[in-house]
Amino acid sequence: MKISKKNVLSILFILIANSLLANNLIIKNSVILEKNLTSGYMQISFDLTWENSWRLSTMPNNYDAVWIFAKYRIAKGEWKHCNISTLDGTHIAASGSTIETTSDGKGIFVYRSDIGTGNVDFTGMQIRWDYELDAVNDTDVVKVQLFGIEMVRINDGSFYIGDFDGVNESINAFHGGDNNPVFIWENIVQNINVDVNNYDDDTIESGIGINGIAGIDTNNDGIIDNENYPTGYFGFYAMKYEISQKQYIDFLNSLNRTQQNERTQSDINQLSILNRFVLNNSTSPTGRNAIACAKEQNNLDEPIDFFSDLDDDGIANENYDGANIACNYLSWADGAAYADWAGLRPMTELEFEKASRGPISAIYSEYVWGTTDICTQVYGLSEGGSSLETIFLDADNGNALYNLTVPLPLAPFRCGIFAQGTTSRIFSGATYYGLMEMSGNLAERVVSIGNTTGRAFRATLGDGELNSFGNATNSDWPGINSDATNGITGALGSGFRGGSLVDAATNLAISFRQHGAFNYDGRNISYGFRAVR
Repeated sequence: MKISKKNVLSILFILIANSLLANNLIIKNSVILEKNLTSGYMQISFDLTWENSWRLSTMPNNYDAVWIFAKYRIAKGEWKHCNISTLDGTHIAASGSTIETTSDGKGIFVYRSDIGTGNVDFTGMQIRWDYELDAVNDTDVVKVQLFGIEMVRINDGSFYIGDFDGVNESINAFHGGDNNPVFIWENIVQNINVDVNNYDDDTIESGIGINGIAGIDTNNDGIIDNENYPTGYFGFYAMKYEISQKQYIDFLNSLNRTQQNERTQSDINQLSILNRFVLNNSTSPTGRNAIACAKEQNNLDEPIDFFSDLDDDGIANENYDGANIACNYLSWADGAAYADWAGLRPMTELEFEKASRGPISAIYSEYVWGTTDICTQVYGLSEGGSSLETIFLDADNGNALYNLTVPLPLAPFRCGIFAQGTTSRIFSGATYYGLMEMSGNLAERVVSIGNTTGRAFRATLGDGELNSFGNATNSDWPGINSDATNGITGALGSGFRGGSLVDAATNLAISFRQHGAFNYDGRNISYGFRAVR
């Protein structure tokens, strides 16, 4: 029975107002406009801004967007994922914006309604939280937090994988039976061949039958046999940037103590945490990873509060503390947990090539910005560690961080560092569709089709909840434990693409496939993550 409207739902908002995520994505001024006790929902209003946005009428005819989702907790309980209304018309878009609902209610997409480029400022956005679906009572005291992730729309359509030019190809690249790049398109089945190497198990020798629509094993060779495998033909959204340290901090701060300990490298189940820089298990920032906690904790039960502290002065979240630096030292299990928590999923290596190259014909050894040229000078940094961190060179602008350009000590840069308001695709290092740092900076961890476990991937989406251990729970994702109740604890079926700050330039090519194998789950200075939906 519903209670009287005099006993309204009590809500205390915890906002990410003024939080800087990559290109200064800010969610602010969140308020409750309406609480409907009869139907069990509330209308939440907020303002949304971010920089370097676009919607194009010319090729590639796409747009960037923000994935908005929410978490709630009752009293001092654990954070849970909010069910956002799946019905069109229940949300209200600000002037100049469009809201796209999702069938699972894990969040919404917000993007420009009209053609244009530049910064956006959407005021008075409204989303509906169906709190009754989350078993929240009208008398509960609830805290709610909104989160946002910048995404890019990858369009439906055909594309090439591999880059053979008749004589050469990138190491272990995909190719057809005639050694040419493979064209993925609707109603046409191609045979994808790869050489047996440390990226593939021995069942792949005969090639992989791929249907442009859904990865069906039309050759009846038993290799794919998965009608849900995402080849990249159908459109999807991809994170514009690699996970930033601020985003991973927000993630950690929504977990309980046991889950936090699983998703960090330091042992934090102690009162005195000597290695307070928890992803690199160190007493000081290493590899510019500045995610830290206080050395002394009050108890072993309550969650720890994590923050940025690049200058190692013990003062949290100062302007130069590295919140916007790409988050390294992430294992496959870490990235999968983040994707599950955010309602996203991992990206396949075929989707990596689609998002990088678009529909353009393949060029041998091309990089994601569409040419075979790359900067060869060591970068310098200005405003290091801040949201304004940028590079400077004596000559031309650069476009990727790799072993010839990385300054000492080895470390990643700010997400989106090469992109400015007037920067070209080449100098910004952007993919055909506008994703940043897909070549270099941190390695892109992908679902591999070089392994039977990776080929079993069905592209299920995260449900916003981790198991009690702090692991992702999707049983079709690479790394699932043999006891599925344990969740994703390994990396079997995953791989690497795009190269990283420690790699040679050749490893940054779109079609290069020898960065690691399909079963490595360590944490490393050059390992990050990017999720899709």
